[in-house]
Amino acid sequence: MVQKLVQRPNRYLIQRAGNYYMRIVVPPRIRLLNPQIPREVKKSLKTDSKRQAIALVASRDTLIQRFQSSQDPDQALGLYQALVAFDDESQPIVTERISPASALCSGPRLSEVWASFSQWKVWTPKARKDNERMYENLEYFAGDIPVGLITKTILNDVLTAIAALPKRNCKPYNEMRLDELAELDDVPESHLVSGKYVRGHLKLFQGLFNSYLVREVALLETSPTEGLTWKYSDNRYASFSDAQINSLLLASGTRPEWFQWFIRLAIYSGARRSEIANLRKTSFRFDPDSQRHYIMIAGGKTDAAKRQIPIHRRLLEFGLLDWLRESDDLLFPVPAANPNRATEHFKLILAEDINDFGERYVFHSLRHTFITKARSKGVTDVLLQQVVGHEKRGAGITDRYTHTFPLSSVLLVVDSLDY
Repeated sequence: MVQKLVQRPNRYLIQRAGNYYMRIVVPPRIRLLNPQIPREVKKSLKTDSKRQAIALVASRDTLIQRFQSSQDPDQALGLYQALVAFDDESQPIVTERISPASALCSGPRLSEVWASFSQWKVWTPKARKDNERMYENLEYFAGDIPVGLITKTILNDVLTAIAALPKRNCKPYNEMRLDELAELDDVPESHLVSGKYVRGHLKLFQGLFNSYLVREVALLETSPTEGLTWKYSDNRYASFSDAQINSLLLASGTRPEWFQWFIRLAIYSGARRSEIANLRKTSFRFDPDSQRHYIMIAGGKTDAAKRQIPIHRRLLEFGLLDWLRESDDLLFPVPAANPNRATEHFKLILAEDINDFGERYVFHSLRHTFITKARSKGVTDVLLQQVVGHEKRGAGITDRYTHTFPLSSVLLVVDSLDY
């Protein structure tokens, strides 16, 4: 039977067969507190009047807020029972275990402050997309409650729940909704999101609550992120040896031609997978001052991602210019549509997954190898940072006065590489 969501002023109403129902998706954190509570609160309001339905749910607004911010199993169950009891005479007594300050708390909900915060922030399109996904996790696991009710404990529970999610960039998880992913309880450890990914959520929470709600708009006196940490084992990506790089180049000959050029560019430019996937013919240019060809990376994660990368002589020896002349404008349509296709081919030519130090070999290891190799040759960090698209740091106040170096100054970064 078709359900029609009723638009605000009340987000908890649905209409079915002419009658109105109250429907509240229960945050998984609450269900972990008390497994007796179902996945959603659904209650017939026994009316076909929208005005009456809104009034009935509005009368439960404080109760909804308390329920979604509950931190005690018994209290959560009592509040749930109170929510579904619309006959006040039979409504169960709820044992209150929240502070008077929390009980009186009102103000904007999480979704409202997020909308304001995301307008205030200046993000690149990719960063905005990533942050919206992380916010989706926050709202799902915490509930869309007033920000004044969000505590350090709630945010810690949210981070714990996020750490139990599988990576969403591989099958079958990439075809599942967040609520379906949250219900999985047998995700292999190798499929779980990384600790760095969870730490990224904490950084976003700190920006939202501390930088914005406390410092910028003074909506909160203190941030629930104060003292909140997330420790994780930093299993860094491995760096390949020269012999391994040459083995990968040889093995890539068994894969499609586009992938052969994809991996060559990754090895000899240090560019990110997404940057290579979006390269076009027009990205390859010639600098008359240095008399060298270079790759123009239009942009990416940060302002520093926009940069010039000198083309390594080995790429020219492979026949790069001839390949470019015969190619369409978008050089890599397959990984441009789905970057994981490049990763899939890479895994097929990878001889081992982990090195002697427990570090993982992944496609991003090619970038790590480029940086490690250049540093081992004594390349100055500030020049290397420009070529790989990192913010220039490490020189204190001088960093503010350091601008983009000409292509001729960074030639030695790529020229130092020899596998």
